[in-house]
Amino acid sequence: MSDKPNKNQAIVTKGETYGVIYQWCVDVTVPPDWDEQKDRDYLENSIFAVESREDLLDFVRMELEGFHNVLTLANCFLTAQPYELEDCIFRHLPLPTRVEILSALIRKRKQDAGYLERLGCDLRRFLDVNQICMPLLQRCLLDLKSVWRRELLNVQESVMLAASQFAESMECEHEGCPNFHSKGWISPPPSGENSAA
Repeated sequence: MSDKPNKNQAIVTKGETYGVIYQWCVDVTVPPDWDEQKDRDYLENSIFAVESREDLLDFVRMELEGFHNVLTLANCFLTAQPYELEDCIFRHLPLPTRVEILSALIRKRKQDAGYLERLGCDLRRFLDVNQICMPLLQRCLLDLKSVWRRELLNVQESVMLAASQFAESMECEHEGCPNFHSKGWISPPPSGENSAA
């Protein structure tokens, strides 16, 4: 690998820092002096016991499943629908559309400023992941070696944090809402239990 795999790097590599509860930003930036040895060391010092980009990409794939599932399950909760991942048309809509729908459902549910700000910040991170991480994954699928391991680790972390923190906010802000990110299967809510107050 050359020392300059970032020639095609996404123009936007860092999002805005915001958050009421969780203050962080999506960031896949790599320092200009980054090289192969630093990249290997970075991976070695991470919590993952992997060596290859292929293994890292598999971690990203698993986190992406949770990333998309959390949005779908939140929609099911807010609309008092059964928790169905496969048979839900919402799941197949473009990510910005899903975020827009959830934002509208959240605003309709409660007008408390802290509630709206917390969930609004969480949802904006999904848009940041879409804008910043997806072009990097596209580049990765076209040429895996053009992407640093550090970039893949940062994508994995951003995807995981966006999903888990939104799920936790939903659980904290809505009585009876399970943490969608920590459960493999959720029994459907009783009829009408989750309808807006």
